[in-house]
Amino acid sequence: RWRKARKAAAKSAHHMALSLRPPPNFAVAAAQTPSQRKSAVTELTTDVPMISKDVVAPPMSTPLYSVLVIANDPQHRNALREHLRGHQFDCRAVDSSDRAMHLLHRQQFSAIVIHGCGYFRADLLNLVSDFLDYGNVPVLVLLAGSQNALASHIDTLAEVACHSLPASLREIRNSLESLLASCGNPVSE
Repeated sequence: RWRKARKAAAKSAHHMALSLRPPPNFAVAAAQTPSQRKSAVTELTTDVPMISKDVVAPPMSTPLYSVLVIANDPQHRNALREHLRGHQFDCRAVDSSDRAMHLLHRQQFSAIVIHGCGYFRADLLNLVSDFLDYGNVPVLVLLAGSQNALASHIDTLAEVACHSLPASLREIRNSLESLLASCGNPVSE
């Protein structure tokens, strides 16, 4: 038994060695010395053309405006955030007015978008008033259902615009851009 097992193991090792051999036309490069490796790295780093500090760099796709989105519903919040980020807006999104006020104390925003779903009419009016009291930040309010009755009242406020839901993300972005333009912050494409 022992001889058979040893013979089978040797045969298996021989087949394994044959399978690890390179194909007939396969060539292996010689190992490089440390000095050869160092010179190859030097060639790689020195052959790259360097840009002079006097040359103006091409324009980068940096966000034009910083926008704060307030939406109770996570799907609405994420959809608005991702859509605005995809169109060169630096977008922060929160789920409550308390978090929004906290962010407003820490960072300056170009505009605020409030998704009205989940707010009572009085709470929505108070929220808009709080943001207007805070500073000169344009506010876009997205109204749904019975909140549309607030549109006539909210539109009388300076730097506030309403948009009725349902609306596409493109329509919301266009409303935001026109609000920014009307407040002296035109959005260029």
